[in-house]
Amino acid sequence: MPALSVPDMIAAIRDIVDDESGNTHSDAEMVTYINSAVSYYDAFLAEFAETALMQFRDITHDGSELQDVMPYLPRIVSIERTSDDPRTETIPLPRGFADRFPFISKSAGTIPGYYYVQNNQLAIVPFQSSPGVDRVWVVLRSPELHYGTTTAASSTTSLVLDSTPTAGNIQKVNDAYNMIPVMITTAAIREINVINDYTGSTYTCTLQRTFENNPASSTYSLLPVIDPEFHWLFVWHPVILCRMRTQESTIEAVSERTRLESLLLQRIRSNQKQRARYFTRHGF
Repeated sequence: MPALSVPDMIAAIRDIVDDESGNTHSDAEMVTYINSAVSYYDAFLAEFAETALMQFRDITHDGSELQDVMPYLPRIVSIERTSDDPRTETIPLPRGFADRFPFISKSAGTIPGYYYVQNNQLAIVPFQSSPGVDRVWVVLRSPELHYGTTTAASSTTSLVLDSTPTAGNIQKVNDAYNMIPVMITTAAIREINVINDYTGSTYTCTLQRTFENNPASSTYSLLPVIDPEFHWLFVWHPVILCRMRTQESTIEAVSERTRLESLLLQRIRSNQKQRARYFTRHGF
């Protein structure tokens, strides 16, 4: 099933609830409903983080004790021991100062010390004045979705997002959209890319690959990190909210959402069986 952009979701919701003219629900309200669904299903998937949305990131540590590591979006799960450490497995990180993970890291040379995570920041003690690189495993979380029009400064290798989106809110925090998929729509052409790095002060995204079409002045939409075949979950959930607001029956929408959730759980369970040995060995 193809990915659904935020405007696609809004159009589908309006069609199902017979509100094509927008007399009952504004686009801004629709995006609020969609983002409530995104938050719900991110929490839903968080229970199965070992089978979904896991990625690693090589982080350059600046030498300070408490290091911001993509503070806005991904949840830090674990860190790899380096070749200097005889214990080679990846170990989950404790999330408080009291529980410390012993290490020998690239950031601290051969000096023994420990890691911990505080408010999704990576702490390394003792810290060194010189920078180093640590491989951190994270679980992706979807941002607040919005859509708008790219500026003329966009190119095939970068996107400049809309400072005043058509619907939804934009973040000015650096790295807020790192690793998030984005779709551009130009006439009948659609392309999906992934944001490698985001600079909040200029709303600029550098991309993982080159677009085939120049995205300047195109409609763009941030996408949730869940598989596209389950994007309809972000339609049925708002449909239920819309119908609750107008006191209409929600039975059809509820049954369809339940069916999709069941399929998602089946996929997760299947992945768990296939990957249990790997993730058990790596401590997730």
